[in-house]
Amino acid sequence: MLTFYLSMIDSDSDKSKFEQLYIKYRNPMLNRAYDILGDRGLAEDAVHNVFLSISQTITT
Repeated sequence: MLTFYLSMIDSDSDKSKFEQLYIKYRNPMLNRAYDILGDRGLAEDAVHNVFLSISQTITT
């Protein structure tokens, strides 16, 4: 999935920053979303939406 997000970002510098952010926070975000939602699929969707939003914000 990381490759998908990175494909939306043009700058190599921004790609590097996003990758570091993704690697550091993906699992803690998934765990917290699961704690709140109680469903792994919903948690994955929520985290995906957050990273999608971040990748779109970086490109604007």
